[in-house]
Amino acid sequence: MALRLPPTMMASLCMAIMAPGGVTAVRIDTNPAGTPISGVTCQPPAAAPAAAPTTLSRESPIAPPTPTPGFDREAVVDPLLDGMIAAAAAELAACWEAGDWQAVASMVTPRFLETALGVAGVTSEERSLGLAALDPGPLRIASMSPAGIWSDGRGVVEMLYFRGRGAPVQAIAARWFFVAERGVVRFDEESLLLPPPLGDRLTIGFTIADDTQPMQWASQTGGDISSSPVVALHGLNRGRTPHTIILRGDRDQTLGVLTLPAGSEGDLVLLDLPEGAYRLHDPAVEGSTLELVVADG
Repeated sequence: MALRLPPTMMASLCMAIMAPGGVTAVRIDTNPAGTPISGVTCQPPAAAPAAAPTTLSRESPIAPPTPTPGFDREAVVDPLLDGMIAAAAAELAACWEAGDWQAVASMVTPRFLETALGVAGVTSEERSLGLAALDPGPLRIASMSPAGIWSDGRGVVEMLYFRGRGAPVQAIAARWFFVAERGVVRFDEESLLLPPPLGDRLTIGFTIADDTQPMQWASQTGGDISSSPVVALHGLNRGRTPHTIILRGDRDQTLGVLTLPAGSEGDLVLLDLPEGAYRLHDPAVEGSTLELVVADG
């Protein structure tokens, strides 16, 4: 995500240690299938800077060279940072809503697109074409935690957001990491979290045995399920590389995306998935497709 900041704000952003004090929770309320945040338009920066990202936390002479992943509990975050990140997230949602994939690709890092959607490319143009081909639907932010500092120096917020055009809508709970590049804030990576309770849930599992074999349903009943307000497709990736799983509808439209790092598991959570037949597909493995059939319970 790219948001140009005044020099004074940028200076405070790059200082993780401030006077003692807390930060206020940030919440952005939207209707998952409704209108985007009012008053926010898609205005990406003119060009992405070429320099490598800089860290957002302080440098400590006693910090280990490879810190254990986790929040830096000793860092005190500038209270202005929450407003900056909220504005950046709202701008990203506006560009996403507009379907301006070239703007979206220029406003986040390549790692963010790969970890969130499995979209890769050497250039911003290649990544925007990948986004257009995937066409994941509008993004609606429901809530965002106060900003923190991660042990690797990047900033981090915890998000709950919705993606899609309605019936179904995908619900995603994740950490969004962000970095600073010459006065520009960019979201840099997505890491899935356990989604919160969103209603009566039906869960069905699937497994990626390795990086060459097709996916398999974990249940002997296969992909036949009853309709439910919330359907969770729980994936387990036993391979050595990340896999991005795409749920498509009867018109081959994208209804949900789940990126699983190597050796990880996670949920593709869908709200109000209608009865019908769907296709779960792993583009990285030839023939790796599962049929999901939702019937009246």
